[in-house]
Parts: sequence; C-alpha cells; structure tokens
Amino acid sequence: MEALGPLFLRLSFDLIKRANILILEVIIMTTKTKNLHFFRLELLRLTEDRNGDSVMSPLSIKEKNIYLDDLVKKHLNSNNALKVKRYDSNSTKEKFASVEIITSNEYYVFGKMGKEQDINQFQIRKNDSLESRLISKESDELFEAFSYFLIDKKTFAVTYIKEKVAPNISYLSDMFTQEFKDSNKIWGKTIVLMDEDAIDKLSRKKVIGTIEYELTLPAGTHKEITGLSEDEYILLQNQKHIKTCVKLVTDSRKNSVFDSYEKAKEFFSKFKSKNINLKVKAKDDEDDIMQEFKLLNDNFTKKAKFNYDTSKTANDLQEEIESQMWIQFKKNESDILSYI
Repeated sequence: MEALGPLFLRLSFDLIKRANILILEVIIMTTKTKNLHFFRLELLRLTEDRNGDSVMSPLSIKEKNIYLDDLVKKHLNSNNALKVKRYDSNSTKEKFASVEIITSNEYYVFGKMGKEQDINQFQIRKNDSLESRLISKESDELFEAFSYFLIDKKTFAVTYIKEKVAPNISYLSDMFTQEFKDSNKIWGKTIVLMDEDAIDKLSRKKVIGTIEYELTLPAGTHKEITGLSEDEYILLQNQKHIKTCVKLVTDSRKNSVFDSYEKAKEFFSKFKSKNINLKVKAKDDEDDIMQEFKLLNDNFTKKAKFNYDTSKTANDLQEEIESQMWIQFKKNESDILSYI
C-alpha cells in the first residue's frame, strides 16, 4: 500500500493539473451575443432610354461578380484596403470609412469596415490594480472602431455584425460607386431586407414571448398613468402628448403566449390594422436565443452567439469569426433567399 503512495500522489497531481487547465479554458472561452443584419448589395448601371432620360439598370449576378473580383484584385492597396467616401446627399460634411478585404474565395468575400473614433475618450486600465494609462497613436494613424461583413457571391446577400460604433453598411456599396461610377457608370446600393409577410412567419414561431408596443394616452390621464402630481405635470412645457410603453410578459420563457397559430395571426392582424408596431420576442426550435421581430417595417436581423477564444492571436480570432459568420449565413440562407 505504501508503494502505491507516490503513484496515487502523482495521479492526484495530474488530475488537479488537468482540472486547472480545464478551468483556464472555460475562463478564456467567452460567448458574446451579436446582432446580425442582412442586406442585398445591388449594383446598377446608369444608362439612357429612348427619350434620352437617365435610367438605372440592375446588373446580373454574373456581372456583379466581375466587378467584385476586379475591385478585390485591382483596386485595393498593398494592405488590401480602401478609403471610402460616404455618398450622402443629406450631409454637407465629408465622411470616410476604411474597407479591408480579408478573404476572397469562390463562395464569399469577408472583410471589415472601420470608422475613426476620438482616441481621447478611451484608455487602458489594469483589472487588478486599477492602474490606468492613456492610449497613444502616431500622427499618421487612425484610432478605429470596426465590424465584419460577408458578401455571398451566389446571391450578393450581405451579412453584417451590427455594432453601435461601427460604420454604416452603406459604405460597402459606396465603395463600388467610388471605384466604378466614372469609368463604368456603375453605382452601388445597399438594400435592407424587409419581411413582406411578417404576420404569417411570426405567428408560426414555436415560442412567442414578450410583446411590447407604445400607446398614446388621451389628455387628462397623466396622473393615473405616469404617477406625476398636478404640480409636477404643469412644470413641463410644450407637451404634445404622452406615450407609455406596454409590455406583455409570459410567465415562463419556455411558454408561448398563444396556444395556436390561428390565435397568434388574429392578434397580430388586429394590431397591424391599427398601424401599431409591435416588438415581439420569439424563437423556433433551431434558435439558441429569443429573436426580436417588428410587426411593421421588419428588417431581417438575427441574434447569434459568437465564441471568442481570448487565448488565440488576433488573426486566429478573426478567422474564427469569419467561419462563424459563414455558418450563420448558411443557417439563415433559406430565409434570406425568400426576402431577396
């Protein structure tokens, strides 16, 4: 038995060591929920009709791929990037973003877009000591916020990780306008995918959860609804009306607020006839988390979980995000095609 002592201690040490490695891996691997927005990238050629009037003619998928390949191969600088000007007729100020192509293969183009940020609003702080230090950059450098996009070559559907500080997706189509409008009269346009049959698709969801909408209140109801006294309310100036948010919450995340497709469709139809825009959280069996839908003007978006392994290098992590974005696109491809 004594001879087994060192062996037992060695085995115990190995188990503890493996357990520590496992704990370390759990700590390093984090999951973040990201909002994926889906668009259609349209390329149009400016021509003239028989009367000499200007018309915009959409290009075929084959023609789009010719310009996409030409842009990737001939228009990027040595770092596979471009500085793109925003073509915004509503703004008098010039706006720019950087577009960088990371991968271009037979299936898709993957890249990232960046927008300059004020570096003076950010700093580095150590987690344990709370010691802080300012971020510095060279005079020829930009401090950017960026996000990733993926263009499917078969459909020209665009998947974009929507971040608050990231550039507007329109810079992607502006890139084609900038590079081809003078030489080939080609203009780019980014079109939001809209759900034309939101009621039917929403009513068929496996679980329909929280329903939220705004309600305009009639005059004289401020005290009962807002909790404001008469004296407090009269202090407010230029009040047009009062709006309140109504939120209908289920008793459990696993339970749906409707027990049948017919009841859900009847409920949503009545609200749409009143032109009231509902925000509804719902999911299907294949969805990991609840998705948010809007009854009116519903942009096609999805929430998706991304794994971030902080032990990897920045390039390895970027490759992992690329792989996960392609998987998410293929997972939602049938819905995307129905919207396109």
